[in-house]
This record gives sequence, structure tokens and C-alpha cells, in this order.
Amino acid sequence: MSAERKLNGLLNLTRRLRDEEKLDSILLAVVKAGMETVAADHCSVRILSRGEALLSAARSGDGIMHNPAPFSKGEGVLGWVVEMGLPTKVDDTALDPRFVEKDEQGFGIGSMLAAPILSAGRVIGVLSVAAKSAHCFSDDDVLLLELVANASASSIAAARVRRLTD
Repeated sequence: MSAERKLNGLLNLTRRLRDEEKLDSILLAVVKAGMETVAADHCSVRILSRGEALLSAARSGDGIMHNPAPFSKGEGVLGWVVEMGLPTKVDDTALDPRFVEKDEQGFGIGSMLAAPILSAGRVIGVLSVAAKSAHCFSDDDVLLLELVANASASSIAAARVRRLTD
């Protein structure tokens, strides 16, 4: 994937976030940007509920015709990201003890990246991308995904508040 395409994906995201107020539209823009900036087979945004479940909010790519697999804080790679508040790269899911495969997932994952979505110092969600094959992502891809998560965090947080007050 070219550097120009990655930068265009980030630029399009920031334009969309500047102009959009609806949570669903923001989340769809985030997964689109995730797919545009990191070559992946699947991208998802999960929002942390008050009960500390990671609720699937938007998805793109492989597996979207299946119901999303449920995860909670501390469960799997996504739950680890919530607990630690740090991004992570899993080069080979078969070798990472944090990875939890779920039957309802609907597609195989060989490698993945996940970045926390932080607002006011707290994790409010997780942005992740996955690939069918192992060793698909670079350290630069981790930085790009974290940039997408950071760029979208304040818009997601504000839209969540608006939804609660409407």
C-alpha cells in the first residue's frame, strides 16, 4: 500500500470527523480509515460499556456478515488492550497466549493489531485490524492504527455524550 494512500486515508478521516456529529457515521469513518491506512482483511471498532464489555460498534471487511464475537475487559487481545491502555501487534495468533478464537467469529485471523481509543486518560474503546495470514503488519502499521485511534477519540467521546443527552 502506498504512502500516499495511507496519508489520504488519514486526511479523509480528519475531514469526516471535523464535519460529522453522529456516532454511527463517525464509527464507520474510523473503520474505513483503518482499512485505508493499514492493509488488512478486517477492521473493527469496539466501544467499552459501563459493564466493561467491548461492544461491536462498526466493522468492515471479512466477517461482517457474521454476528460479532463478544469480548470483555481482560479477555483476548482486545481485552488486554483495554486493561493495559497500550497498542499491540500480534504477528502470529497461534503463538500469542492472549489471542482467543471464537466460533462465531466467522473468519480466520493469522495476525492482528489493536490500539486503545483514549479519552480523558481512560480507554473508551479499541480499534483493531486483522489479516488472515501471520506476519502481515509492520511496526509502522501499529503507529498508523494508533494515529487513527487518537484522531478519532475526541469525536467518538463527544458523539457518545450527544447520544446520551438527545
